[in-house]
Amino acid sequence: MRLLWVRRDFCPAFSLLPFLLCAFLGPALPGDTPPAPEPAAVPEPATAGVSALPLESAAAGVSAALPLFTAPAEGSWIRGPVVLRIAPGDDDGGNLPFMLIRTETVSGKRAMLIGGAVLELGGERDEITHVRVEAYIEDAEGNRRSLGQTNFTLDPSTVYVSAVSGTRDGDGSRQRPLSTLDAGLALAERLGSNVIYLSGDMRLRGEAALGGGLCLRGSYGPSWEKSAEPLTLVFEQDASIRVRGGALTLEGLRLERRSVSGPVFRIETGGELCLRGVSLVHDGMFALLDEGALVVEGSSVSSFSAASRREALVQSENSRISIEGSSFELEGNYGLMLEMTGGSLGIKDSSFSAACVKTGTVLSLSGVRAEFQEAAFFVEAGDFASILESKNSSFIIRNSAFRARARDAVLVSLENEAASDDPFLFLDSVFTVESSFVARALELRGFFPSVSGCSFIYTGNGRNSEIFSLVAEPLRPARLPLPGFIGGNSFTAFRYIMGREYPLDSLRAFNRIFAPQGRDNVIAAPEI
Repeated sequence: MRLLWVRRDFCPAFSLLPFLLCAFLGPALPGDTPPAPEPAAVPEPATAGVSALPLESAAAGVSAALPLFTAPAEGSWIRGPVVLRIAPGDDDGGNLPFMLIRTETVSGKRAMLIGGAVLELGGERDEITHVRVEAYIEDAEGNRRSLGQTNFTLDPSTVYVSAVSGTRDGDGSRQRPLSTLDAGLALAERLGSNVIYLSGDMRLRGEAALGGGLCLRGSYGPSWEKSAEPLTLVFEQDASIRVRGGALTLEGLRLERRSVSGPVFRIETGGELCLRGVSLVHDGMFALLDEGALVVEGSSVSSFSAASRREALVQSENSRISIEGSSFELEGNYGLMLEMTGGSLGIKDSSFSAACVKTGTVLSLSGVRAEFQEAAFFVEAGDFASILESKNSSFIIRNSAFRARARDAVLVSLENEAASDDPFLFLDSVFTVESSFVARALELRGFFPSVSGCSFIYTGNGRNSEIFSLVAEPLRPARLPLPGFIGGNSFTAFRYIMGREYPLDSLRAFNRIFAPQGRDNVIAAPEI
């Protein structure tokens, strides 16, 4: 908040009152209503200030010819900076004017300011600030009288784009918005603005290179009131967004892109894409990451792939991906949702579903640190289906569900060539396989994970169904689980566990070697 106060006539009786006080997080004035976190519809701002007319004196010693208080009109929404002024009256009589200002940003930061006859407010950059101003005069005896008050909003750097009321020659302000997103993006880059508000359905043409903390906020009506329906942003032929040098946040948008090649988003080194309350419907690749970050919260992604080979919906190298409270859906001939090399992957309270004609896989990971919690994965395909294919990655999987349906289905395929200090845990999760020929819950090469409190269910009619399938290769024999690493699990309708060495009719020998004390694995009857 930029602040400038100028004192007119010093009065000794007023010396106990500070001329300037900043009290962050101070209490609101009595009767104040906390400002809404989102901008609301307001009247057009008046060009002139508010002037308080001289009133009859109600306190002895206060001049009846009161000064005039000049400030933005009640309910104004202005860019700023703004000058608040108390002009001298006919006869000041030694009276001292002062102003009390309360401010609160949409992020909740509060300030209280006390100044003299002139005060300049510039607002917080990249923050909308609600302002309440009260003007007074005080005589030498401490008698105080109100000159007026007003409430207005400072919005120094937001760019507004409206498909309904915007114009080509608009200045991007709330009162004179631009008409196209392309123009809004260009203005935001030129001004260094980090927030763009959108009203009405938009189109994006060509490639937009964005970053530097930019946020696009949709779902606003023609008067900038919050709308329950998200606006639609259509990517035209070959349109895409390249994220570089900072974070790009999209909020309250529906994105559509059809029949175009290449990814919707390219996230380059140092770039971060954050989707909040976004729905995306598109063909082909969703995102390509290279040492960047992708954060998806409360959003949905639906993709159709007509490719003749397996192409990833999201492809990532040495990047960070975090998904929470979201859903991903994929349809096509050959499907792969996420292909990731290096970096970290976190999935919480989210669902992934793939329906493919030939083959379908949800996750393909190599050298990734992954953690899943309350996640649900489902894939259905004609020939082959798998949920997780992993090499040299570490996992913590809790309270999640894996389900695959195909002629041949492998829920999880793990290959870890060497021991690692990173965790390798499957906890309290459900693994369900339905197939007509080959069915494997966990296919393992190399080191074995710890599996505890999980349910393994087979619902197909094939004869080759196996819970833990140990794959041996030339010069590298299959590795058995460590003693005490497999306990508290239930197995339903599978025929084999680690080949034919441990019969599934009793599990006595298996539990004696691999189950921790008091945590035997059990055979569970199929549900009818």
